This record gives sequence, C-alpha cells and structure tokens, in this order.
Amino acid sequence: MTDDLKIRQFIQEELQNLLDKDIDKSNVTAEQVREIFREEIPAFLARSLTTIEGNLQLLDSRNIIVGGTTGSKIGTSTSQKLGFWNKSPSAQPSNGADLTNNVATGGTTDIIANYTDMTTYATDAATIRNNLYQLAKKLKVLNDALRSIGIMS
Repeated sequence: MTDDLKIRQFIQEELQNLLDKDIDKSNVTAEQVREIFREEIPAFLARSLTTIEGNLQLLDSRNIIVGGTTGSKIGTSTSQKLGFWNKSPSAQPSNGADLTNNVATGGTTDIIANYTDMTTYATDAATIRNNLYQLAKKLKVLNDALRSIGIMS
C-alpha cells in the first residue's frame, strides 16, 4: 500500500470515527465533513508558521525539499540553537580570531603573504612560519566551531 493510500485510509477512518461518535448526523452528512477536510487541510498545511510541540520524525528515504529560487534557512537568528548527531544544541559559533600574517603583533588582518616573489621569501623563514601559524590557528577555530554543534566529531 502506498503512502498516499495509507494517508487516505487513515483520514477516512478518522472521519468515520468522527461520524460515529462526535458528529450529529441529523445536521451534518459524511460528505459535508469530507468537504470541510478537503478545504481545510490544504490551508492548514500551507500556513506560513506551523508549531510542532513534539518531535518531528522523518522515516528512511524521506527528504526535506526546499525552493530553488530564494532558498530556505535553518535558524533565522544567530542566537537560535542547533545540534547535530545528538550533540547539545548551541548558538552560532563565532569566527574567532582574525587571520593575520604575524604570530605576535602587526601584520594585516585577513591577509597571508603572496609567495610569488620567491627572491624575498626564499630566505624569510619568519614570514613563512607566521603565515603557517595563522592558517593553522584559523583551521583550529573552524574545527572547534564544527565540533561544538556536532558537524564533526
């Protein structure tokens, strides 16, 4: 039995239960109840905000399909919390320290030296070391951020 048939059967059973128990059959017919469902369920599913008070479970082989024009967001504020793979939810991780090209002080923010001039950098071990340090520091910031929300273990 396909999912559509299962849903249709479930709705029909629920309607029958309502007709048998809760609806005054002298005032409302089964067809009138079905018409209400046909009109109201699509409107309910199309609401711009739906609150789910329990868990939302996606069965195997189910997908989340989003629009391809504007796109969709998960979380509309940096203070909203998410967690993945059973990791405790946390707010959006910060970017951490700015990338500079000097270990101690100075350098230019978010710049790594251009190594095209090998005459200069062939003997400039300090600049090369500083750049590698800054890249490693930024990689650590990214790794820590991804681990904090469970994207990486």
